[in-house]
Amino acid sequence: MSDWLDAGRGIVLGPMSGYTSRSYREFMLGFGARVAVTEMVSAPGLVHNPEESTGYVRAVPGQVTGVQVFGSDPDTVAEGAAVALELEPDLAFVDVNMGCPAGKVMRTGAGSSLMSDPELCGRIVRRVVDSVGVPVTAKTRLGLDAHTVNFRRVVDECVRAGADAVTVHTRTADQRYAGCARHGDMAGYGEELPVPLIVSGDIRTAEDAVEAMRITGAGAVMVSRGGVGNPFLVTQVAEALAGGEVPPDPTPAQQAEWCVRLIDMTEAEFGEEVALAKMRGVAAKFLSGFRYSREYRRAVTMRCGTLDEVRQVVLRAGGELEGRRSPCDGWERPPITDISTHRR
Repeated sequence: MSDWLDAGRGIVLGPMSGYTSRSYREFMLGFGARVAVTEMVSAPGLVHNPEESTGYVRAVPGQVTGVQVFGSDPDTVAEGAAVALELEPDLAFVDVNMGCPAGKVMRTGAGSSLMSDPELCGRIVRRVVDSVGVPVTAKTRLGLDAHTVNFRRVVDECVRAGADAVTVHTRTADQRYAGCARHGDMAGYGEELPVPLIVSGDIRTAEDAVEAMRITGAGAVMVSRGGVGNPFLVTQVAEALAGGEVPPDPTPAQQAEWCVRLIDMTEAEFGEEVALAKMRGVAAKFLSGFRYSREYRRAVTMRCGTLDEVRQVVLRAGGELEGRRSPCDGWERPPITDISTHRR
């Protein structure tokens, strides 16, 4: 396995648009996310407006950070990757996005659209490899839809072009993030490849990670949306992959404490207004899974008008939900009426 991937102990924190900011990646490092990928960054944007992309590509000290770039023209993607490394010399690798299912990305010929032309995927990887002095990886999907499952051809082209590792999200592009990941479609595939395979899709528990790697033969697992609001998942997966005992799920009080820590870090990076927009939905996820948490989650997403109000609701939830996970304990949900009902 590659040295940079070894550092992650089999775990890579995946790129997520709107989530994997520098503050989020630093926050997740505290739970064991030693290898992480930035939000995807437009290669044309890096080339033409590099100053606007600086915030996206910042690395976290002590964390192996890769930048994910997207585009459809080999020369532009290569130039964008080189610019990213000029902006942030501490980046450890470059990941080429070939799996984003968003319409606005695919309409430009980037993201999952690239899978319709495996040879183009290879040319892009080759140009990036020739343009940067760090390892290059690619992230793709099974195919565009169930009738065009061609990940093997895409991966073959990327590997021949010099990719150091490949990630496959085991859904098709038309599935987006719905339905179930289909790890079985990639059974044993990692054992066939000359480079590490990273498996992605529906990693929500330590057991999911172990099973995904067992089925696919992957050398690592990518934790993405399953870790949003559940940062301890990374710690649990690391223990499971090391053969240790998986620690129990966190309590409401622990979740509340961690959520407030992330709020503080996000505010320090972006300021109040942007951090509030980012954290409303994320904070609600920290409270998911606990009985009687619905009113608190609604308060966070619909009533809180400031970050202090979000902190107040989260900490109150952490205290009042602690130990209240049984449906037979006679506890009643308290009304949440002391939070403003306006949204900015």
